Amino acid sequence: MLVIYGSGHGYILRRMAEESLIFDVLNTEAYLKQHL
Repeated sequence: MLVIYGSGHGYILRRMAEESLIFDVLNTEAYLKQHL
């Protein structure tokens, strides 16, 4: 699943995803630096 959202909701969405333990939350900047 890919979720794209504005910075206003970023903190709460990231926090909910991390705490659910269902999702792997990735830092897109770090991911792109490794894979490009």
